[in-house]
Amino acid sequence: MLILTLLFFVVSYCDESCLHTKGLVKVDISASEILSNYNDSCDEGVKHYKGPLLGYVTPWNPEGKVMAKRFASKFDIISPVWHNIVLANNLYKITGEDEFDERFIKELKEKNQRIKIVPRFNLEKDALGKYYQLSGSAEAKNLAQEILTFAQYCFHGIID
Repeated sequence: MLILTLLFFVVSYCDESCLHTKGLVKVDISASEILSNYNDSCDEGVKHYKGPLLGYVTPWNPEGKVMAKRFASKFDIISPVWHNIVLANNLYKITGEDEFDERFIKELKEKNQRIKIVPRFNLEKDALGKYYQLSGSAEAKNLAQEILTFAQYCFHGIID
């Protein structure tokens, strides 16, 4: 089932002519063939998939930045996962400013002017429990204010 799912993904989201050229469209595909070709790509500059394409960039996978820059013209949205929402003394704080990479965002926008940068905020365990109880409270206003401080980075929205 996993092989069929991977094959469906590859056929659905890649240029079929490229896949045929590489001999990857066939009924019997082995795990070793998938492992040998998983990192192959077609034309880096042409987006073949017609729908919006979202990519996540995380600090724990530095290859993500490399791939996002390499395929920037194919992405509609890049979501950096650099920030955490933590709860300290009943106040929300956003951490991860040290992970913010302005040069990376500038390079993406140079390669694709229409790309949107939409950061994802991770909710730490203590903050998550309280997050579901927010409703017009002072804590909700505090959290909203913390998130609004990131407007200075010219993001196009957020993902939580």
